[in-house]
Amino acid sequence: MAMTPSIAASNQNPPAKFAEHLRAAIIQFLGPICSATFVACNGHAAEDPVDPVISVISLVGDVKWVFSLVLTKATAEFITEKFSGFKIAYDHPDMKDMVGEISNIIAGDVVARLDRVGIKVQLSLPTVLRGKSLKLVNPENLASAIMRFQSSQGEFLVQLSWTKESSHEK
Repeated sequence: MAMTPSIAASNQNPPAKFAEHLRAAIIQFLGPICSATFVACNGHAAEDPVDPVISVISLVGDVKWVFSLVLTKATAEFITEKFSGFKIAYDHPDMKDMVGEISNIIAGDVVARLDRVGIKVQLSLPTVLRGKSLKLVNPENLASAIMRFQSSQGEFLVQLSWTKESSHEK
């Protein structure tokens, strides 16, 4: 069964500053490492990722956001090989560690970018999940949206979730 993000039908827009900084952090980090051009796209993935690996990191402080990196098997293998310099099998325990580290670097870059514009947040440790029939479900008091990134080497999703009071621009 495919992974079905819980907000697939959502028309929510993430807080503009966070989305802008996250988009830049992802493209500027992954692009050079992977020798690929990642482009933020509108809409959802052509297909829901089957057997995805998902890294979830919370950002708390002036605002409260959750960032989830959702990688397909092929994209996870491609990105982690480029990042580490060697091939990592999808089912190897190092895959979860590597995806957690990649999401931690992206989130850390977002924290630094937000700090430069006066928004103070701290990161949680990443939680990494892998499996079939995973469903990202948020409590009803959280707004959420999906950002899709694409390259010639594959695509991945980022789910953003935030509290209603965090949706106001600082």
